[in-house]
Parts: sequence; structure tokens; C-alpha cells
Amino acid sequence: MRRTLLACLLLVAKPLIGFTAMQLRVRVLDTEQGAVKGARVYVTDAHHREIFAGETNIAGEITGSLAPGRYEIDCQRDGFQEQTATVIMADADKSITIVLALARQTTAITVSERSPHLDTATEAHQDEIQLGPNQLDNLPVRDGDVLSALAFFTNPAGGQSPTIIVDGMERTDSLSLTSSQIQEVRINSNAYSAEFPQPGKDRIEIDTKVGGDALHGGLFFRTRNSIFDARNPLAPANPPYSRYGYGFDLGRPIVRKRLFFFLSAEREEQQQVAPILAFLPSGVLQQDALTPFTSNLLMGKLDWQMTASNRLSAKYEWHEDTANEAGVGGFVLPEAGATQFHHDNRIEISDQYIVSSNLLNNFQMALGTNYLQTQSATNTPSIIAAGAFAEGGAQLDDWSREPRYEFLDTLSRVKGPTTIKFGVDAKFHPFSSFNADNFGGTYQYASLSAYEAAQPLLFTLNAGNPLVVSEQDDYAWFLQTERQFRRLTLFAGVRHEFQSHLDRYSNLAPRLEVAWALDQDRKTILRVGAGVFYDRRPPIILQQVDRFNGINELQYVIENPPLPVVNPAQLVPPQMTTVYQIDPTMTLPRTFQASATLERQLGGGFVATADYTFERGNHLLRTRNINAPMPVTLVRPDPERGNVDQIESSASSLGNILNITLKSRANKRYQLFAQYTLSSLFDDTDDEFGPPPPGGAPPGTGVGNNLFALPVNNYDLRPEWGPANNDIRHRFGVAATVQLPRKFSLGTLTSIHSGLPYNITTGEDNNQDTDPNDRPPGVTRNTGRGGGYFSIDLHFGRTFGFEHRGRSFQCEVAADSFNVLNHFNPSSYVGVITSPLFGQPNAAYNGRQMQFSLNVHF
Repeated sequence: MRRTLLACLLLVAKPLIGFTAMQLRVRVLDTEQGAVKGARVYVTDAHHREIFAGETNIAGEITGSLAPGRYEIDCQRDGFQEQTATVIMADADKSITIVLALARQTTAITVSERSPHLDTATEAHQDEIQLGPNQLDNLPVRDGDVLSALAFFTNPAGGQSPTIIVDGMERTDSLSLTSSQIQEVRINSNAYSAEFPQPGKDRIEIDTKVGGDALHGGLFFRTRNSIFDARNPLAPANPPYSRYGYGFDLGRPIVRKRLFFFLSAEREEQQQVAPILAFLPSGVLQQDALTPFTSNLLMGKLDWQMTASNRLSAKYEWHEDTANEAGVGGFVLPEAGATQFHHDNRIEISDQYIVSSNLLNNFQMALGTNYLQTQSATNTPSIIAAGAFAEGGAQLDDWSREPRYEFLDTLSRVKGPTTIKFGVDAKFHPFSSFNADNFGGTYQYASLSAYEAAQPLLFTLNAGNPLVVSEQDDYAWFLQTERQFRRLTLFAGVRHEFQSHLDRYSNLAPRLEVAWALDQDRKTILRVGAGVFYDRRPPIILQQVDRFNGINELQYVIENPPLPVVNPAQLVPPQMTTVYQIDPTMTLPRTFQASATLERQLGGGFVATADYTFERGNHLLRTRNINAPMPVTLVRPDPERGNVDQIESSASSLGNILNITLKSRANKRYQLFAQYTLSSLFDDTDDEFGPPPPGGAPPGTGVGNNLFALPVNNYDLRPEWGPANNDIRHRFGVAATVQLPRKFSLGTLTSIHSGLPYNITTGEDNNQDTDPNDRPPGVTRNTGRGGGYFSIDLHFGRTFGFEHRGRSFQCEVAADSFNVLNHFNPSSYVGVITSPLFGQPNAAYNGRQMQFSLNVHF
């Protein structure tokens, strides 16, 4: 009887089990048959009820369980045209392929207007900002420089240089990308991904445009001119100024559905204004200097769909620019300017191969050379009066040639709700660096009165062999996995960093994240994550140590020198030279980050996010003179040696950051992303990884704050703990666009923040360590605080459509206004207490500027 009943139950349950087990696999491809990751797929039944929804994985696929019936599939992806399809599920699993064509319409967020719930996936953070070509065209972007325009929305604890990822590869060279080359920009995508060295908020990811199966492209022209601008607040007048930018992009198939190309080229020509506010013996000098600048960019791409599962791509980039009178402005007079020339070539090759329906391999390699040359206008000795002026030659005569060879391979496996990704990364960085900076010498004066009394504080001069040839290599591997449940997503990853000349086994960086939908309808999501992130030692350290090792180049330092110094070698004993060395115990800088994020879907199509992030940095880089005179006796520990500037990983940092974000869903009428940030950032290092200025790091010249800046007391580092150089307590930013009637559009980038800290110094060298960075008694690092920043940038455009020879064209005429309210925004403050401008700004950002543009798309 029991067996008969069990058999009857199985006969009844079998069809039901079959219904629930039927799988629909949707595969989304672009017109080149490449997988489209992140496409939003919605499946609805005959009664228009949503059965399941989600985003495609890295293989462009998504799967779901369906009962027998007829279903509608709606597929959307930013930058592509929306596509729909119908599928009938009968008695077996089914697969369907949807091809998306490129479109001009994009969105700025990841939540669809029709989505009834939020997504717990790690790549669906609701405080992510995502911009496509149409969005960028409707925002006020000065000179097409997208990276500068969006850097305001990156993590304030990440410093002034976020990690840039272009087409999946990290860029550490002199990158220049404009809106005409960009298909999509993302910030804070997958905050704890092990694929990248830095967190999501410290990272800007960019996908460049590609060719398609139809002819498409565009032309643009933009211009700025001083006749439309307000004068700089610190300038006596508004001198003639102009900038022009023009270029084109073109994409089309060479062989339909098989071979495609994309080409972009543009040029910028500029006469930049640099206001000067200096104090000379003859009185106050307030004037403007024009600094000419030209830039040329070229990018070409080829995509070859070899088979249905294999795509080969090649990209070439060429960048060249020239700047005259570089460095002029503030206290720096025109004669102290320099000419800079930069040339960059880069070739990238990628091979994407779909091994199976759930396995994807992507191999990428890049070969390139970066060349940079700087030359002073004159080789006369540099003269710096702290807090007053800088004249004479810039003492810059250097060039560097840096070939780069990079290889990246990733393997991704997707099986239902589980994704596993593994990758290896190798970067080889040989370099040749010629540096004859300060070969003509630099006189430093503690104040203007000391200059008038002909009493220089220091004379510094470099001499010897200026050429250094070496190599620094970086390696890494990572492994990460993600598992999605209905209301829960678990993510775990690990990254291992290696670098030549350093310990290879201790830089393991684990990362975890959990996302949980707090309610059944998934309108509220809590994300909790933590991870370790390692930074790399910059190549400039190896260059500095190899150069100033006591053999190749010597750095002479003379205290209270005579005027003029004819032969420093006769005046300076060996004890007064400076050498650099690396601490044998140096390790890679490490940051621990933990965060908690609450996301809530609001009425009216808005999403609100509250995010708290804690960051603790250890083993950060700093430079310390380990042979400086002792504080009381003023005698060096080793009297037979001079300055021994040791670069070590002994600094630390502490950051607390609260972000409140509000953004709209994707819709055709408007886009909104608004974010307020409250942060507190403290550290005890001036690490900005910049090259040292000639003659050291004199205060008051606006060129301190770099890796080689020394502490005031090399034996007591406690007074160095203070606000970080980028400690901005309050920040508020808005990126928004509105589509107005009659094809008008309005966009804004609004940036508001409180003031930055600055150092207060005496301009003297009372401790006789040959560095005039001393502070008044009881004053710690970065105790000064400058004024805030307030700028509203606006874009106003009108689109016209027309046809020519059967082809449709879209033409936009636009005007952009930067700092439309002409608010006074100081850019640097004078911290030298003997300066007539102590506590006041000596440089400011530009007042209101206008930009006019014409864009044609087809």
C-alpha cells in the first residue's frame, strides 16, 4: 500500500518538478558577437508580471527557472538600443541569444526605471556613478577632460590620483582621454574586487568606444576665449587668452560582422593665463603670464570576430603635448618657467575566448614608451625668497624614457548563481632617466628682508653623472568568487602583490563583502565589507636612490654661503653632501578598509544610499634624514657624513568617511547623482610621489608636499601627525542632466568643499638640518586651514536633427559656463610667518569661464 501511494505521488510530482526545473538561458551579444556584461534582462509572463530579472555575467549570460508558458524578454544596456524577444517554454530547457546595437542613449545609474527591487550583486552598488556618451555630452566638461571632471566623486582618502582602469588594464602612464573616445565611465563598481589594487571609490573604470556593424561617428569643435570670461581674482586685468579643440571619431565595419575599426583624433591649442602675485624689493608685482600649450591625441582600434567564441582586438594610442612657461604663477616669475615636452606611444592587444558556455578567458598585453623632457628657459641660478618670490632659472634640465610591457590574463567561470574569477598580472618597467636639475644652483632666503640684506640661508647644487638606467617590475595574482542567493550575495577574494627588490611573500590582501536584502521586496539592502589593499613603491624612489648614491651625483648644501658661490666643491666638505638610501626593512604601503552601506529605494524613482568607510594605513612611505644634527647638541650622529635621506615605510594614516548619496533611476527626462561627504583624514607623511623640486622643498613656494619632503624633527615624528594634505571635512557634488522641451538640454557639475590644510613655517633652519622647513614652537603639521571651494558649472545645449543622402545626423550647439557665479576660489595659501601674505592666498582658480562647442553625430 505504501509503495503504491509513493508511486502515485511520484507520478503526480514528476510534471511539477519538470516545470520548475526548466531553465531559460539568455545570452546577450553586441554586433561584433562579443559578450555584453551587465545587461539588464527582465522576463514577464502573459499577465505582464515580472518572473525574474537580473544582469548578465561576464559571459553575457543569465539563467532562470520557468514553468511552461509564453514570456516576454526585455534587454537593456547603457550605450545600446533596447531589445525585446518572445520565448515559449514547453517541456525542455531553452537558450535564446539577443543582439544589442550601439545607441547614443545612455544612463548615469544602474537601477532601471522599471526595476521593482534593488540588486545585491557586488557590481550593483547604488552609490556607483555610471556615465555614457550621451551623459558626458550633456555635462559641462572643460576641454573634454573627463578624468578631471569626475575625480571629485572619488574617495577623498584615496588622494589626488585615483587608479585609472581603461579597457580592463590599469594605467600608470600619462593618460589622456576625452569624451569623444569614451563609451562608459564607472566609479565605485565592485568596491572590494580583488581584480584591482585599489577599492572601488579609489578607482575610475573606462571603456573606450569600438567600431560597429554600421557606420557611425562624430565631429566636434570647442573654444574658450577671454573676451567671454571674468578675470582671475588675483590678476590685475584679463589678458588675451584662447583655447581651441577640434577632432573626430569614426567607426565602421571592414568586413560585416567580422572585422571592425574605430578611429579618434583631436588637437588642443591654448594660451593659458598664469596670474603672478609676488613681493619684490621694488614692491608688489601683480601681473599675468601666458603659458602656451598644445596637445595631440590619436586612438585607433581594430576588432576581429575570428569565430563565434573568439574575438581579437588591437588598440593604438599616440599622445604628444608641449607646454611653455610651465610652473609660472603665484610667487614664481616668468623667467623661472620651463618648457615641457611629452610623447607617449602605446599598443594594446587582447584575445577574448569563450572556452565553453560558462568559461571565458581574456588575455591582454600592452607595449608602450613614455618620454618626458623639461628644460629651463635660462640656466642662471635659482633665487627663492620664502613667502615672497622665486626668480632666476627654474633649474630644470631632465628627460626620462620609460618603456612599459604589461601582461594580464583572466579566467572567469560562471555556473548558475556562482562566479569564480582568477587572473595574473605582470608589469615590466625599465627606465632611462637623465636629471641635471639644479646643476646651476639655488639660493634660498628665509624672507624678503634676508634677500635685501644679501644673507642667503642655503645654497644647494647638484653635480656629477645625471644618467640613471634601471628597472622595476610588478606582479600580482588574484582569485575571487561570488555566490548569489535570492536575498543574499556573498563575495570573497584575495590578491597577492609582488615587486622587484622587495619581500615577495607578505603582501597578501584578502577581501570580503556581504549584501543582504532586509525585506522581501528587496527595496532595502545592507552591504558590509572589509579588505586589505597594497600600494606599490613608485619608480621615482629607485631613480632618486640610484642617482644620489654618493657616486653618480652629489648634492652640495652650503649654509650661510658667500655671494656668489663660484666653486661649491672647494667650500663644501664631504660631510655637507646629501645621499639617498632605501630602508632595508621597507615594505609595500598597506591600507585596511571596512565599510557598511545601506541602500533604500524611494518613491518617485529615487535611490538613497548611506555609506560609512573606515580606513587605516600602515607602512606608508616617507623620507627621513637619519644623519641630521641631534636636537640639543646639533652634532650629527656620524660626523664624517652629511645628510642621509632614508626613504622608509614607517608612516601611517587614519580616515573616517561618511557618504550620503541620492540618485534617480534611469529615465529619458533627467539624470541625477548628488553626494555629500563628511570625512576626517589624518596622517604623518607628505607622500604624493612627486619628484623633488630643485634645491629641496622650500616652504612658501607651493612645491612642497612630496615624498622627499623631510619632517621638521627627524628624531621626533609625533608633531608630523596632523590633517592629511587632502583632508577636506565637507564635500558636496552634483552631476545632473535634464532634457527640456524643444530638444534643449541642461546639465550641471556642482563642486563644493571646505578648505584644505597647509603648513605654517618660519622659513628658517634653526635645527641646522639644511632644510628650511622649521615651524614655530608648539605648531604641528598642517595646522593652517585655507578657504573653501564653490563652483557651479552649467551646460546648455540645443539638438538639431537632419538627414543627408539618406543618413540621419544629430547636431548639438552648446554653451558651458564654469564657475558660473564667479566665486572667488583660492588655490594655495602662504604659510611662512615672515611673508607679507602670511595666512592669505597667493594663487586662485579662474573666475567664470565660457566654453562654446559644436558636436555632430551620425
